[in-house]
Amino acid sequence: MRPGFFTLFKRGRYSGPARELEAENRASGAMDESERFAAAAIAFTWQHEPKFHEHFWNRVCSFEGDATLTDKAEIFVEPYRWADLLIRNPTRRGKFVCIVELKIHAGLSSIQNPAKREFGLADGYGGLFNTNFGFRGEILRFVLLGAEQLDLRKRPWDLPIRVQQRYWKDLADDLP
Repeated sequence: MRPGFFTLFKRGRYSGPARELEAENRASGAMDESERFAAAAIAFTWQHEPKFHEHFWNRVCSFEGDATLTDKAEIFVEPYRWADLLIRNPTRRGKFVCIVELKIHAGLSSIQNPAKREFGLADGYGGLFNTNFGFRGEILRFVLLGAEQLDLRKRPWDLPIRVQQRYWKDLADDLP
């Protein structure tokens, strides 16, 4: 066996095709486990490969006009139920706080979906993000990585969070 994350995942309980897992009533668990595994792999690579964390910040997290990534940036895996990845990037312009919600062959619930009003409610991901962060000097970013294409031009909620959608292809393109 070759060492690596994929080998580890393939030996895991949830690595079977979705059709097989649905037959066993475990499909949602498999998707959650796939997303959890992807979050751990991204965070591990971020911590151990400087070129990757720069790439991930620029291709997935950064919005037009945002500050560049600093050496003091940190990444956390599932620090809250509403954050697959949390990245803090302290800069001279403020502390950029980015939540990345990962989706792999899974839909979004209304509270996860930035195109829905429920996202901005107290128990929605945006509402929870804003409650736990958004203090003076913090700049909030929410990125949906994967999932079906959403229309994010209109925001049916009023929070100081900028949102964007990225795709796994964005991460894979020009991967160092």
